[in-house]
Amino acid sequence: MPTPTRQTIRIDFTGARSRDAMLQVVAKALKFPRHFGMNLDALHDCLTDLAFGSAGSTITLIKLARTPTGESVYGVFREAARYWSRQGFKVSLLREPA
Repeated sequence: MPTPTRQTIRIDFTGARSRDAMLQVVAKALKFPRHFGMNLDALHDCLTDLAFGSAGSTITLIKLARTPTGESVYGVFREAARYWSRQGFKVSLLREPA
C-alpha cells in the first residue's frame, strides 16, 4: 500500500469576475485536460476523476466571490469533496474570506 501523502491545492480567484474566468483559474490550477468543457458539469466530472493521494488533500479556495457564479462553483467543489469522502479519502475544502 502506498505511503499516505497530504496535498494542498490553493486556488486564487482574485480578479476572476465571471464563471468562465473562474473555470479557467480552476482548470489551470488543477491541470485539467485540454478538452475540459468549461462548464459546471465538466468541472464536477474533472473534480471527481482526480487522483488526490491516499491520505487526504486540502483544497483552499482563495477569495471565492460571493456571487451566484462563485456560489455555484463552490457548490461543485463541495459536492466533489463529499464524493471523495464517500470513497474513503479525507478531503478538506477551505474557503478564505474575500
